[in-house]
Amino acid sequence: KKATLYFAAPLFTQAERRWNAEVAAKLEARDFQVLLPQDQARAHISAHGFDPKDLFELSVRSRNCLSKMGVQSLGDLVRFTEQELLAHKNFGETSLQEIKDILAQKSLRLGMGRESEDDATRAFLGIDRPADDRDAVLKRPISELELSVRSRNCMATLGVQTIGDLIHHSEAELMACKNFGQTSMNEIRQKLAEFGLMLRQAEE
Repeated sequence: KKATLYFAAPLFTQAERRWNAEVAAKLEARDFQVLLPQDQARAHISAHGFDPKDLFELSVRSRNCLSKMGVQSLGDLVRFTEQELLAHKNFGETSLQEIKDILAQKSLRLGMGRESEDDATRAFLGIDRPADDRDAVLKRPISELELSVRSRNCMATLGVQTIGDLIHHSEAELMACKNFGQTSMNEIRQKLAEFGLMLRQAEE
């Protein structure tokens, strides 16, 4: 039976992740089974169906800043926090909001990549997340999302009182509300993504 090694190492840059993979490959060549948190995170994020070309939707300034930070895909991007992006030279609030909007459209958010890596660590150690986390979030009042006036008006029209009520609605239902447009939709997506949630998918 192969010995199993859990290889936790720096994950902040492409170079570090490449080095991790190279070391893991050498260990596997010596007949070890190696578990890499970065692989678990990549599988989790890929399940959201993003295309690496999505970065081309960003402005030139944002792409240039991300390139200098070693970000080559949305999978790399979601490993960073807002504070880390804003700390980079020439990266401001406008670029940050642009990125948050793009991620929200994919039901992704900044920082979730690290959470996925943390989940992989917990799984290896046999530590579970509290089972009631999701239920507690769904019971929170919709006011905690601090939505814009137009979004709040839509929530009132639909009778949405909790986050749980909101995710039972589809995008089409929200878009049918008066004065609710794409900007408001991006806001809702972004707010829900912060909790790992998304709106109900419309039936085909």
